[in-house]
Amino acid sequence: MPAHISAGMPVPGRCGPALATADVLPSDAMQKVRTVDIRLLDPQDAAEFVRLRLEALTREPHAFARTPDDALPWSPDSVAAHLHPVPEGDFLIGAFAGRQLIGQAGFFRLAGVKERHKGRIWGVYVTPAARGQGVAKAMLTGMLDRARSYRGLDQVSLSAAVTQEAARALYDALGFRVYGYERRSLKVGETYVDEEDRVLWLAGDE
Repeated sequence: MPAHISAGMPVPGRCGPALATADVLPSDAMQKVRTVDIRLLDPQDAAEFVRLRLEALTREPHAFARTPDDALPWSPDSVAAHLHPVPEGDFLIGAFAGRQLIGQAGFFRLAGVKERHKGRIWGVYVTPAARGQGVAKAMLTGMLDRARSYRGLDQVSLSAAVTQEAARALYDALGFRVYGYERRSLKVGETYVDEEDRVLWLAGDE
């Protein structure tokens, strides 16, 4: 477990100028995809976050390192304290249809002095009924807009299972480039899953 993630918080799994306040996205990222609102999550969203995270781990076992059993100990109360966006640090973003959370993704910034220039996206998921509408792209665009406002942040990385073709195509379109490949990264039952490691250089290709 990364040192900067507490035991009570969901742990990352497999998938400009500073802002005026820490709990809002840049105005161009506060958008609607049809009737979907994209915004940062806060403690009041804890129950919906836990519900959708369990859905993600149950429906997409080949896309995430965690299992539903890993998430079952999380109560909304235990998660709520970790849903405060950190200035120039960790946050979660969600897509809402009314009050229902239909998509979510997390970002964390590495804590070490020599690694503060790196951030990582984790837990990207959109419920099946809402796919194909640009929800994931809107979430990731909002995340990257916020990340680009962080002083000293040079790169954002993520991992993607090679079976997740739609996700990989989206990451390509957003400029994430493959820098590593891990064979048999996950083992789901008797099935192995390979993963790609990808990076986006915030100042352009390096």
